[in-house]
Amino acid sequence: MTPLKEKIVEKIDNLSEVELQEMLDFADFLLFRRQKQEASLLSAEICQGESAKMDEECSVHYVGGVLVVKAALSRNEVQIDWNTVVDEMREERIRKFIE
Repeated sequence: MTPLKEKIVEKIDNLSEVELQEMLDFADFLLFRRQKQEASLLSAEICQGESAKMDEECSVHYVGGVLVVKAALSRNEVQIDWNTVVDEMREERIRKFIE
């Protein structure tokens, strides 16, 4: 046992049942907080990895002041003409709305 743990045990021996319960509650809180921090760090690492992966797989273009993001997941896709893509998307939406 480390010297710090020995000091804690010595102090615990002099505590009442109520104080021991408070100490147990505090220890549970400390463990919960550590688990929460570890989960947050893991989540942040996953998000950073996904973001980097998305940056590699997506192409971003500005067409007529509109941001267009295209995921480049398929190797055999037809080349997109970025100069007409926004107009084509608008026409497609209008057709769907009219039909």
